[in-house]
Amino acid sequence: MLERIAGCSPAIAALKKELPGLAGGSFHLLIVGEKGTGKEFWARVVHECGPRRAGPFVKVRCRELYGEPPEKLEARLRGSRGGTVFLEEVGELPLPAQGRLARFLQEVPRKVRFVAASTADPEKMVGYGRLRRDVYGALAGRIIWLPPLRERKEDIPLLVEAFLQEFAAGKKPVAGVDPRVLALFARYPWPGNVRELRECVGAACLFAGSRGVIGLAHLPAYLLGWEGEPSFARELAQKVGEALKGRKALGEIMEEVERVLVARALAESGGNKARAAQLLGISRPGLYKKLMKYSLTFTG
Repeated sequence: MLERIAGCSPAIAALKKELPGLAGGSFHLLIVGEKGTGKEFWARVVHECGPRRAGPFVKVRCRELYGEPPEKLEARLRGSRGGTVFLEEVGELPLPAQGRLARFLQEVPRKVRFVAASTADPEKMVGYGRLRRDVYGALAGRIIWLPPLRERKEDIPLLVEAFLQEFAAGKKPVAGVDPRVLALFARYPWPGNVRELRECVGAACLFAGSRGVIGLAHLPAYLLGWEGEPSFARELAQKVGEALKGRKALGEIMEEVERVLVARALAESGGNKARAAQLLGISRPGLYKKLMKYSLTFTG
């Protein structure tokens, strides 16, 4: 299982170093991270690298217990002794079921190891009343914080290689990946994190075929569509940054942003002022005033 951990970033390197202690302990774990960061993957790594590997790995989707009697949770936990119970999104476990869980944790200490996962900050969930304090305290023997992929982009080439090997199992692998694809991967913010990257690589493998090279044409359309947006986003960010550095007033900063937006709408409409006004949600006379204000013309 250790060989499946792809990454060289400081956060992943630290987790690898700490893994023997995490897997070998009997304390419960709480894994926190955005959707798609690999919470279940790490739960399985802990299970398979520890002394309970021969026991069952029981996955409980907490949201599926909404509207169910609390006894339903106990039914899910039957047969888990000697193994690991993975609680997916523990904050979504109904409060009555959390009460049963609290009692279960007291009655069978260390006979079952719980690894809970949460997308939300557990302390905030306790404050909002979504997670019982005693359940949080029992599960948080150790908290693992998983970073989003955008904060560990140095791991992307290794993750891509790992996914290529995974999808090539029993088949002829692709010949490689175009450097432009890896460059795009390094720029993209990956809101879906590692899961999104894996799905993207899997789809690209299908389109490239065996012995093919994954190129930009094999990527999902939304990725290629996104590629045209960074310049616009950077322009907005640059204008705001320059205005802030120049200690401009809020009104002046808003004018900088408005000028960029008006120019963008004019370009998008091919100089069609009626269409540009529609894109901006203003009247045509209002657009003319802004064009005059900012001395803008279409030269496309």
